[in-house]
Amino acid sequence: MNKVIYLKDRIIEKCYEEIIEMMMEVTEETELEVMVSAKEIKILIQNLYSLYQEKEIVNQFLENMNIYFASTLDKALEDPTLPVITSEYLIDNLMNFQWMMSPIEIEPQETYQVLQKAAKKIDNIGGRKNGE
Repeated sequence: MNKVIYLKDRIIEKCYEEIIEMMMEVTEETELEVMVSAKEIKILIQNLYSLYQEKEIVNQFLENMNIYFASTLDKALEDPTLPVITSEYLIDNLMNFQWMMSPIEIEPQETYQVLQKAAKKIDNIGGRKNGE
């Protein structure tokens, strides 16, 4: 039996694995807590991937997401007043990094809309209520 492997699914899974690994390193090496569920991360990745797919630049997706998430975690580590990373923190910082380093094909407003949709999905699963 032949198994069909979709490139989209593989890229999203690879991105997810790399982000989880980054977050695990942060929690193992620092006192900073990461309170973001796997489902929340996947929602963010899937929504952003769809934007990159729409713009026909999926070849840039994995590298850009690694940069954005690594930069977000670095920023969190530099803030001594931040005890925990939440999905809200990730969304806010992803937006900032997308505004600064977004591929030319993507307008900042498009990223904003995609991340707002992701935030609503996360709200619906209870991830962002009261900073959780």
